[in-house]
Amino acid sequence: MKKFTFLLFFVSALAYVQAEDVMYTRFSQSTRTLTYYYGVKPSGSNYEQYNPGTGGIRFKEYAKEIDIVVIDASMLNVHPTSLRNMFYGGYINATDSLRLVNLKEIRGLENLQTDEAVTLEDMFYGCESLQSIDLSHFNTSKVKIFSGMFYACAALTSLDLSSFETSAATKMKSMFGHCYSLTDLDLSNFNTENVTDMAGMFIRCDALETLDISSFNTGNVTDMGSMFNNCAVLKTLDISRFDFSKVTRVDDMFRFDHALETIYCNTDFNELTSLESSDVMFGGCFALVGGNGTTYDTSLPKDKTYARPDDPDNGKPGYFTVKSSEGVEQVQRDKVQGTKVIEDGVLYIKYNGTKYNVQGTEVK
Repeated sequence: MKKFTFLLFFVSALAYVQAEDVMYTRFSQSTRTLTYYYGVKPSGSNYEQYNPGTGGIRFKEYAKEIDIVVIDASMLNVHPTSLRNMFYGGYINATDSLRLVNLKEIRGLENLQTDEAVTLEDMFYGCESLQSIDLSHFNTSKVKIFSGMFYACAALTSLDLSSFETSAATKMKSMFGHCYSLTDLDLSNFNTENVTDMAGMFIRCDALETLDISSFNTGNVTDMGSMFNNCAVLKTLDISRFDFSKVTRVDDMFRFDHALETIYCNTDFNELTSLESSDVMFGGCFALVGGNGTTYDTSLPKDKTYARPDDPDNGKPGYFTVKSSEGVEQVQRDKVQGTKVIEDGVLYIKYNGTKYNVQGTEVK
């Protein structure tokens, strides 16, 4: 009798362990839908546990069959600290990964609790058919890692990130990398004072026409390599609030920005003297013109040499334009509209019949 009682207790304890609530998914092949649940995971090959801490391979048999993802209301009962790889299956080997390349819609994101999350790394990585994401319910106040969050979301044309709180963020590497269809990004609400890594943050944002990074505090950033690489249609970049004092890498930072005409810097910009790597910083910036008319030349150095305010009269030609308050908004607006003129090798902007230099000062 004692043996039977002990065996019954052991079986009951084992059942209790097996009945632990977890985050898991169920794939329905008939509806091509993947649903996230929180509770006791049923058995079966179409049920998979989502444990972002382990980084395990998921969706191996059906990643390309998923058209719709649903976040079930049961997910309101869990507050995960990580949402890493949530819509990404991970690497099978060194070259192949399980991306949800046909995912077109995510329903029920309001049921996803993000208030305790410290990482959203690679969350939507490779969702290349996803055209929109409703992020209005996201609480990102504790998130430290945003790296790769939207990487290769090639069909996204816009992102509303106005609800994002980023004061805890430390890493934003490749956050928007390869978002080929984004036409504008307003990140004016971003607090980046603790961010150390911005490498490749906007790399291959091929369609990006405007980019508001006016709020960026880069005082702790060490890596800006390839940050704006291949932003091929972007005409103006305002980095006048950037602090380069801790930056060690700017290689390929503006490479292949073929349409880029003006890079605004601050009035007290210091030359970059502590860099470890600045190779091809300006490679392929064929339209770039410094504040006093220094034009891009393929024969000139493409590294940090010309990463300074344009001052040819004092033997310091550069590709940057010092941003001043007088008339600068008019200049920026008109440069986007293409109303520039070059007289005697000097670039000017005409606005309402008045001529300005690129610092925004009226020229008589």
